[in-house]
Amino acid sequence: MVTLFRRIREKLVQSGSLTKYLLYATGEILLVVVGILIALQVNNWNENRKTATEEQTLLAQLLEDLEFARIQSQQFIQLEKQNIDRLRLALGGEESLVRISQLPNRELFFFEVLWNLSHDIPVIVSYADLKNSGNT
Repeated sequence: MVTLFRRIREKLVQSGSLTKYLLYATGEILLVVVGILIALQVNNWNENRKTATEEQTLLAQLLEDLEFARIQSQQFIQLEKQNIDRLRLALGGEESLVRISQLPNRELFFFEVLWNLSHDIPVIVSYADLKNSGNT
């Protein structure tokens, strides 16, 4: 292909026809420009495809993390309900103290009542990664 263009260019230069040579040179330049534009368009399509794939992957990860956070939140809610029941029992008066004194592990009961007051918040890892990456 290059040798064909070289031969045409040499013939036009030797023939002395400036208009034909300029027309040929313009055509060759246009051919190169069109090739570059096609390459840029293909590159844009590829980048858009990669971006769409990354978005789908991220959405799948977010969905998975949210489902895990939902399950984890349900477990935390159940634990908090148990803590509320224990606190009510501990603060219930003499009748409660009698019931507590009958428990086999009284010390463990009070330890759990007093020290198990945590606020657990599920962490959504994919959201944190997205936020830290700056691709929001």
